[in-house]
Amino acid sequence: MDIGSSLNALESIPVDWIIIGVFFLLVAADALRAGSAHAIALSVSLPISLFIFQAVPQTAFFGAIAAQFNQPVEQAVLFLIVEAVLFVCVNQMLFSFERYTSLLSSAVSGFAATVVLLVIWVQIPALLSVWHFDPQVRAIFSESYRFFWLLASYLALAFIAT
Repeated sequence: MDIGSSLNALESIPVDWIIIGVFFLLVAADALRAGSAHAIALSVSLPISLFIFQAVPQTAFFGAIAAQFNQPVEQAVLFLIVEAVLFVCVNQMLFSFERYTSLLSSAVSGFAATVVLLVIWVQIPALLSVWHFDPQVRAIFSESYRFFWLLASYLALAFIAT
């Protein structure tokens, strides 16, 4: 077996897919350790964060503060703050419901949370300034398919949470 050809094959994998795979493995490992509540909380809080983030500029008190964040990276930080607050809230709501773990539920949790993250990430220009996925990833998780990806993810999470 030629190790050089194996290394060349690994080098040809785009960095985007490696990052996606690492995120999937982290979420799946967490789900295997502590159940799927964190993956479900992330999957539920991300779309809500998108909605709230888009409403922040028109909000009393916060609108003036948000107007000061002009740079895309600053807007990404603002989105991540909104997401962190909502994640904690949703996680607290879900934490007492589910403690079951298995390899299958962990893998499904990791996959569903990864899909939801990718669908939301490619919809927010501020996040694209932090990491700009290649056209293949953006096409797979674009507006044309986001309904199906989100529906499939939530169905999968509902399946493993029962």
